[in-house]
Amino acid sequence: MNLALFGATGGTGRCILSQALQNRDHNIRALVRSPGKLQIEDPKLNIINGNILERKDVHKTISGTDGVLSVLGNTGNNPSDLHTKGTQHLLSGMDYHNVNRIVILTSMGLGESRNQIPWFTRLFTKIFLRELMADKRRQEKLIEESNLNWTIIRPGGLTNNQRTKDVYKGTDPEIMAGPIARNEVAKFMLDTVTSSKFLQEKPVITSKRSFDLNSLYGQFKQLFSHILNS
Repeated sequence: MNLALFGATGGTGRCILSQALQNRDHNIRALVRSPGKLQIEDPKLNIINGNILERKDVHKTISGTDGVLSVLGNTGNNPSDLHTKGTQHLLSGMDYHNVNRIVILTSMGLGESRNQIPWFTRLFTKIFLRELMADKRRQEKLIEESNLNWTIIRPGGLTNNQRTKDVYKGTDPEIMAGPIARNEVAKFMLDTVTSSKFLQEKPVITSKRSFDLNSLYGQFKQLFSHILNS
């Protein structure tokens, strides 16, 4: 399958690239602001130098593909509406190039999944990540209101572990957020974009395990890093 990937230099994006190129029969077109960050040479990878905030760059990346994967992150040099503007360009490009399948990654804690994250995480995001979560809510709304075959995936607490035990993937509102390896999320996204599963749905991917001290430390380290770089 020919896939357009946005957010390729982030942790989850790199996992998607690795799995797509090494273990699957995919060709990837990846939009990257700094190509030097991807030290990958593969005939199945086409790195496009550009910016998600530039409509022409997004259209160029989507051209000739069959599906779109979006794992946008946000750093201090990005505007607070990165996800909203970037998604507007994605939808425009997909409409122009007649591409109908999109899988995007957002966050547990949005919408009906609000009560699926621990109370301390809800408090922390409300105080420190209000703008980011508002941007992601607008992103989800744009996707939901489109006529595409979309799937919005909401992960638990992302970790850099190789694997996660007791992985849950689905729409059960009683499942609480737990730590989940980026590799597992990448696999789920690749499985989903190439199938008709979870069309017009917002599944979560998480583990059925509670956060231990190590995983809690990792989560708060990531959150504080985002605040300091904002």
